[in-house]
This record gives sequence, structure tokens and C-alpha cells, in this order.
Amino acid sequence: MENAVQCAHHAQDDLRQLSLLDPHHQADLLAKMAQEARLIHLTIEDETIAAPTLAEDFERALGQALDAEAPDDAIAAHRELMQVLHSLRGYGLKISASVSELTIDSIVGAVKMPVLTARLTAV
Repeated sequence: MENAVQCAHHAQDDLRQLSLLDPHHQADLLAKMAQEARLIHLTIEDETIAAPTLAEDFERALGQALDAEAPDDAIAAHRELMQVLHSLRGYGLKISASVSELTIDSIVGAVKMPVLTARLTAV
């Protein structure tokens, strides 16, 4: 259990540095965090962002990383995510992300679900 807490803390530290990483390493980290999350939330911090299709592509790529079960699916999702991150950077957009927990009331009681929140901002 302590090891899982240390890994989660390390991942949060890595996410704080996300915008400083190259797209390949961003894709590695985001794919890993998407696999651990149950939900993905995408926000666009700047309404002047002129590439809404890129935001949709980014959301779709994160969803593929979240859903990837087979190794080939994970590789394809990573490749797609890396390409989208390169495109976003080319449009002058910066990525940041964090993980939080969402509590959902269910028949069996409160269930906590990790949520990966990714934010797009103009540089």
C-alpha cells in the first residue's frame, strides 16, 4: 500500500513538470495516468484556442490510452497521443494535467474513482 502511495506521489510530481517534457515523454506519462484513471476530463483554459479539432483529437487519444487493454492497442494509443501532442505544441498550446478523486454514491456505498484532468492553454 505504501508503495502505491509513493508511486501516486511520484506521478503527481511528474505531472507538475508535464509542460516541460517533450511530446514523447508527455505521451508516456499521460498514457500511464490514463490507464490508472477511471475517467478523463479535458478543459480548455483559453477560449481563443483556434484548434477545437485538436482538442477533440487530444480527448480521443487520451480515451484510447484509457481503454487500451492489449499491448498493440497501448502502442497505437501512445503513438496517436504523441502525434496529437506534437500538433498541439505546433499550435502553441501547452498541456498540464492532474489526478483527483471523484466520489460517486452507488448501491454499495460511496465509490472513489481517479479522474485525470488535462488542461490545454495557449502559451
